[in-house]
Amino acid sequence: MPDRSQVPLRAASPLRSSGGSPCAVRLASLAVLLLSAGAAAQTVTVGLPGSGAMFTTIQDGIDAAAPGGTVLVAAGDFVTTQPLLVDKPLVLLGAGRGQTRHTLD
Repeated sequence: MPDRSQVPLRAASPLRSSGGSPCAVRLASLAVLLLSAGAAAQTVTVGLPGSGAMFTTIQDGIDAAAPGGTVLVAAGDFVTTQPLLVDKPLVLLGAGRGQTRHTLD
């Protein structure tokens, strides 16, 4: 393997579209695609029964989420008999103040 300190370096040419302008749009589209694919893999949804969400209890959503993931909780009243236990870093996001309510019964 050659010693990298002796390999001549060439300046990289900028990416250009067929019209000659930089490919910022293509790179931005790729970034959005990659970010949305990663977000989808780490996001779980919680909703009331019949809502089509992945889970019907907030705790089940928390338990299923990957560390660093997001738990999206739909609008509704969620009643539990135990406090919620969050034992990993994640984002817990409701539909808004007064729209998503968690009550400990």
